[in-house]
Amino acid sequence: MANWKDVGIPYWDGTYVKIECIGERLLTDKRYYAKAYCGSEVVSSIELTDATGHTLPERTGILIFTETGINKWCSPLPFNVDIILTEGWDEKDRIRRTIPEKEEPCDAVIIACNINKLPCPNCGNANEGDEIEVIMGMSNHSDEDGEFRFYIYDQDGNELSREPDVTYKNVKAHETWGVSKTLTTNLNFKMINKTLNGTVKLVKKT
Repeated sequence: MANWKDVGIPYWDGTYVKIECIGERLLTDKRYYAKAYCGSEVVSSIELTDATGHTLPERTGILIFTETGINKWCSPLPFNVDIILTEGWDEKDRIRRTIPEKEEPCDAVIIACNINKLPCPNCGNANEGDEIEVIMGMSNHSDEDGEFRFYIYDQDGNELSREPDVTYKNVKAHETWGVSKTLTTNLNFKMINKTLNGTVKLVKKT
C-alpha cells in the first residue's frame, strides 16, 4: 500500500513555505499527489514525480505555500497542517507538520546541513543509540564581522545541543564557517534516509 516515506519539516524560503515529500510503494500505473490541508482547505498540492516522470514506486514533490495563502488559511502561526498522500482522489496516508513562525532576515545563511551516521556516511537509517554526525556550514554575507552559533533541536522543539558549546564563533564578513557535531540518536532525534527529523538553526549574537 502506498505511504509516506518521509515528509520534511516546513521551512521558510523568502516569502514561501516549502515542505519536501517522498512517497513510496507507489503503483507504477497510478498518479499520486501531495496535498496540504489547513483545516478543511487545500492550500497546496503537487503531483509526485521522479526522474522519468511518474512511473517509479518512489517519487518526490515539494509543497509550496504562499505567504498570502498562509495568512488567509493557516494563521496564526505556528499552525498544524495535514500532509495527505492521494492516489487520484483516494487518500493513502497522512502526516501532520507544523508551519513555524517566520523569522526575521539575518545577516548569514546556512549553506549546508548534512547528516551522517558514524562511522560510515553511506549507511542506512540510524537506529536508537547510534551516533550520528551533524555537519553544518554557514556564510556571513554581510559587510561586518559577526558572532554565530548553531542550535540543534529535536522534532518536538527541545534543544539537543549547540555549537560552539561555550561561546559564539566569530566569523568575518563574507567568510564561511563549517562545523560538525556528534550526537547519539534518541526517540526524538532520528535520521531517515539522511534527512534530519528535527531542526538546525543559525543564531547571530546580538
